[in-house]
Amino acid sequence: MAKELVRTLLLAIIITGIFTILVFLVVRRYLSIKLNKRIKNYVINKKEEDSASLVDLVVNIYLHIASKMSAFFKKHHLFTKYCQRFDKYLLYIQKGDFDSMDFVSGKFITTLLIDLLYILVLSVKTLQFNGWHFLIINIISFFLLDFVLIILYNSRKKIIEEQLLQAIIIMNSAFKSGKNIYQAVQIIKNELPNPIKEEFMIIAKDLDYGLDVNVIFARFYERVKVDEAKYITSSLSLLSKTGGSVVDVFDMIEKKFYNRLKVRNELKSMTATSKLLKNFLCFIPLVFGIFIMILDPNYFKPLYSSVVGIIVLSIIIIFYLLYIIIIRQIMKVDEV
Repeated sequence: MAKELVRTLLLAIIITGIFTILVFLVVRRYLSIKLNKRIKNYVINKKEEDSASLVDLVVNIYLHIASKMSAFFKKHHLFTKYCQRFDKYLLYIQKGDFDSMDFVSGKFITTLLIDLLYILVLSVKTLQFNGWHFLIINIISFFLLDFVLIILYNSRKKIIEEQLLQAIIIMNSAFKSGKNIYQAVQIIKNELPNPIKEEFMIIAKDLDYGLDVNVIFARFYERVKVDEAKYITSSLSLLSKTGGSVVDVFDMIEKKFYNRLKVRNELKSMTATSKLLKNFLCFIPLVFGIFIMILDPNYFKPLYSSVVGIIVLSIIIIFYLLYIIIIRQIMKVDEV
């Protein structure tokens, strides 16, 4: 018992130490970059750093391994087709030669690192290898980056929804002052921050290529999947077919967006308690399960140590998912 406690404490100290060192290196790198940006304009003799930091070295090694794996994956049609589903998520965060295939390679690298950590834990604690545990860990680690990417994409989408009203107001004011669509897009591109700035930079490039305005805003909707962008596209399409004043059309769009934003904010304030209750009801069974596993790790062992237990566990998971779906439908409020 004492040896097991010592091994557990040793493992906890090692993992905590590694995590603390990584956090320290990342924070130090961030502070150094921030300080460098503040003082670089006041330095007379600027010297380039010849030696890379540890964080840069790790990143370079990761990118090198990812590029090698990507070169191998690109030779197979299955991986090429699989990586295409990440193109719309990675469109705005691609840096240099990093593409969706490198992201897929990063998923395999993450899975491999977590597998090594799992094997290290087994060796330190002298535990027996469990195939089901290993399979579940591999599935979760492989799709971990997908969840992070989707969360970032949805966060960006919400910001675009909020900034689109500002863009419409600026465009409407520009049209009233006699400016054309190209000048209005240039104003938005220069005045508003990201991510709406990135979108209107793409719109400006499409205008330079000579694409039709309807096609440009249809492409804009396909990128962001925001209902307001679809409304702009349909309004401009109707304007091009029936004629009319672009100022009147954008006045209507501006009032429509303002009213929808007002209703949306009122709904958020009215349904805040309901959403909190929904999240509580959805996650409280999971929290209780984790709490019981911490108190007694062998409590749920019959559920994954026999065929009958696995069947029962599958039924429990299905009912839990149905429970979440029903709760979400009950608490759902449709916008007008």
